[in-house]
Amino acid sequence: MSYEHGHLWIPALPFSPDEVAERLGLSHGEKVDSAVKAIVQAYLDSLAVDSSLSPVRPPSWVADVGGLDFGIDSKFIYLAGLKIPTLILGLLPLPAGDFDRQKRYQQLMEMRRDIYYSAWRAQTLEEFKENVRKLRERNEHERELRRAQRIPPGLSPDSVAPGEAGGADP
Repeated sequence: MSYEHGHLWIPALPFSPDEVAERLGLSHGEKVDSAVKAIVQAYLDSLAVDSSLSPVRPPSWVADVGGLDFGIDSKFIYLAGLKIPTLILGLLPLPAGDFDRQKRYQQLMEMRRDIYYSAWRAQTLEEFKENVRKLRERNEHERELRRAQRIPPGLSPDSVAPGEAGGADP
């Protein structure tokens, strides 16, 4: 090797990889198989060295305050000398998932209920008004019927003054 002129010079191999495979007497399938084995082995070796794939443990946030431990680590929750297993956290009724999204969804559902309730009230108010109108029409019709029953035959209802035909209007 020579380091002249800032370039690294690597001498050529005496044989190319194909020539080496031919001298060993390897078939094309055997060459492919050995290449695949080499690639897979290199990949597995890189995984074994990769530190980011090692199991991650929760950090320890424990502090000594006045001689007593406070905080949490991977096994315990420390409260003034009391050690509580962190597995207890799994039993707490904490909301799962996106809390803000659930809160927004609940607000939307409350608005939806309000809209439906308002629509129902408006519908029942319209029905109430319609029923009152029908009741008033029926009462007016009954009043006219009673009035017409008090008018003697042969007289027109317009010719009789109110109160003349046998009693006051109820």
